[in-house]
Amino acid sequence: MRKGTPMVALVALMVAIFATAAYAANLIEGNNHNNTLNETNGDDDMFGLKGDDVLKANLFLGVDDVDNAYGGAGTDFVYVNDGDSDDFAAGGAGPRDRCIVDDLSEVGNGCERVRVEPPVE
Repeated sequence: MRKGTPMVALVALMVAIFATAAYAANLIEGNNHNNTLNETNGDDDMFGLKGDDVLKANLFLGVDDVDNAYGGAGTDFVYVNDGDSDDFAAGGAGPRDRCIVDDLSEVGNGCERVRVEPPVE
């Protein structure tokens, strides 16, 4: 009976580790240049980093996902207007970042200009 206890504990630990990884968001990163970053059909964490970036977290309408989009140091356009208010948009340290959202509750720091717009189908 004692030999089975460590095996059960090991299996429980592995299930916990792999279950956590299965629910992790997709990481999408730019670089030091101008980038256009497109979301996946799952939960995404998008980082434009440096450059003038376009972050499109509005490509999958009607999909139950949560996207977090962070512009970065350049002048960025951050789109999270996908038909739900579960997302987050932050412009970053750039001077003239624009965030297009479904609801003002999605707006974070660094969005110098904010527009609430319905999604475009």
